Amino acid sequence: MHSTEAWSTQETIEELLLLIRATVGEPVLAVITDHAGEGGGISLATEAAVAQALGELGTTRRLHVVVNTFGGNADSAVGIVRTIRAHSRHVTVVVPYYAISAGAFIATCADELSMCQDSFLTRFQPLIHRSSGDWLLPTEVATSLPTVGETLGARATAQLGQVERALRRYSGKSRAAADRLLEELVHSTASHHERLFVDDIEGWPLAVHREDPESVLSQAVRSLTRLCEDYGPIVASACAAAGNDGERAPEPPSSRPPQS
Repeated sequence: MHSTEAWSTQETIEELLLLIRATVGEPVLAVITDHAGEGGGISLATEAAVAQALGELGTTRRLHVVVNTFGGNADSAVGIVRTIRAHSRHVTVVVPYYAISAGAFIATCADELSMCQDSFLTRFQPLIHRSSGDWLLPTEVATSLPTVGETLGARATAQLGQVERALRRYSGKSRAAADRLLEELVHSTASHHERLFVDDIEGWPLAVHREDPESVLSQAVRSLTRLCEDYGPIVASACAAAGNDGERAPEPPSSRPPQS
């Protein structure tokens, strides 16, 4: 990408973060790791970038986190949630389009969840990588020990245990509520590819807010997400809207659905 174009995109990212911050009246963190399967998923680099962004932001009473991702490393997702919780007492996650797998884990660890009617989550079932190159669900490993071996079985058990402990500790929910989420998200025998829209999760112990897709917030977070197509992963923060009285917020670019 030409340096001038890169700078223009960076300026747009900053403008959109300021608009989101002004709209919600709270500090904002964006964790947008990929788009249309490109740009990489949640990784150690994402975890480090989140720590850096929140380190610059400092501790806050409330925080809005924009999450859009196809998922990625389970350990890094847990680390991201741990870092977010260390910096803010109350967390609202906004899902512009999708929070898949590890992204769904981050989303459901929030105190509040904001989604449009067409936004969706998926179940979070961390995959175990075999030396043969394929991937297995931990539930598949548990029923295939004779063929996959005890070592892989132990890895699957440890992975699930880490996820369970993290959700119970960092979600801010009661033990019963956390167990219900684990049953729905992690231990369910339903397909982990199934898209879970707002109507599908209404009965879950989640404080879900239906966001109007035409609202300023929806247009801003979706515009920010689409920049990932050309810019790559976006992990950035904006502080609380202080000292900006009378300042006109930038208009968001026109909204359009992501390209698949």
